[in-house]
Amino acid sequence: SMRDESRRTSSSTELKSYSELLDKADDWHRKGELQQAWECLQKAGKLDDSDSELLKATAHLAYQLQYWDESVQFLNKLLSRDSKDVPSLILRASSELKMECYESAQESIDQARAILPDDRDVLMMAGEIHQEKKEYSRSEERRVGKECRSRWSLEH
Repeated sequence: SMRDESRRTSSSTELKSYSELLDKADDWHRKGELQQAWECLQKAGKLDDSDSELLKATAHLAYQLQYWDESVQFLNKLLSRDSKDVPSLILRASSELKMECYESAQESIDQARAILPDDRDVLMMAGEIHQEKKEYSRSEERRVGKECRSRWSLEH
């Protein structure tokens, strides 16, 4: 579960609605109602975004809902707290790849490889990025990947 109330210091009424929102999000998620779960997590995050587990859950849910931009925003927040969080780097690379931001995806996976060079998931994502970049460079239209990340990284 996504809770750790023991270290929270906010007012008890806020605390109640925070943990209620997480419970609700868990329920919706179990029922496969991802959009409702997303809305609960968003509200919980507005009350308190200090919880890395909440950020992680929100980033993953955004990814499941194919909200690539939002996924990257939450992952950027997580990674600003722990730059060596390899699973978050992999997920960010994957989100960036879905948005065809190849340079950003490459940067994310390079960071992950610097930390865990032999990790299977890291290597698989690196291979996927390499493949997509190759196919993309064969196609006519080109997109400058560099400007992709600058869209969000500055705000977060």
